[in-house]
Amino acid sequence: MMRKKYKFDGKVSTIICKGAVLGGDFNAPDSARIDGEVKGGVVVKGLLILGEKAIVNGDIEAEAAMIGGTVNGNIKAKGKVQLMDTAKVMGDITTEVLVVDEKAVFNGRSTMSGEAPAEEKPAEEKQEEKKEPKKRGRKPAEPKEEVKEEAKEEAKEEAKAE
Repeated sequence: MMRKKYKFDGKVSTIICKGAVLGGDFNAPDSARIDGEVKGGVVVKGLLILGEKAIVNGDIEAEAAMIGGTVNGNIKAKGKVQLMDTAKVMGDITTEVLVVDEKAVFNGRSTMSGEAPAEEKPAEEKQEEKKEPKKRGRKPAEPKEEVKEEAKEEAKEEAKAE
């Protein structure tokens, strides 16, 4: 399966600066950086960069996201989501690739959408498989010649001692 890789061209078309508060949904036609606060959903058609002091109280949808601030909502991205050391996410994440830095806080569920999930077997079949041990084609290993010789010598010594 060929994966679509998101390529960031280094340009950010929309910026919500530190101290700015947006009361409502935010939509950007390209990449965006948020350093302020958004009280609503965020939809970005490119890369979303969420700064360390940024706060989003709503769901996020983007091609890819680098999260450094606080998100109280779900994140959905087609590409990679990276939670930086300063990130705090309270919600579920659905993405192809998820990277969580060491000190990031993530309370929610993650779903990796890169590969199709394996078909689940019904619970009854799973229990039946557990009951029947699998048989292996190998026979137990024969003891090495040295071990056999030692056992013979011990048996001879015991016979003499009697």
